[in-house]
Amino acid sequence: MPYSSFTDVLLGTTTTAHILGGSVMGHDIESGVIDKDCNVFGYKNMMICDGSMISANPGVNPSLSITAISEYAMSKIPHKELNIS
Repeated sequence: MPYSSFTDVLLGTTTTAHILGGSVMGHDIESGVIDKDCNVFGYKNMMICDGSMISANPGVNPSLSITAISEYAMSKIPHKELNIS
């Protein structure tokens, strides 16, 4: 059964149990916190892979989106070469 909360109706804002946003993706440091591969601008080897990279409430549970974007970001990390003597 669909329903709305009082803040949806009175304030015109959506509510969610999923806290999102704060570290949005952008083309550069002026337009976002992270790039398309989840790397933080200005920091080497620092990535953000959680709900803060989702800029707004998509209206559904964001878990699969967060997982998919995080898996994509992890695929961009180069494999470490093992030197076994």
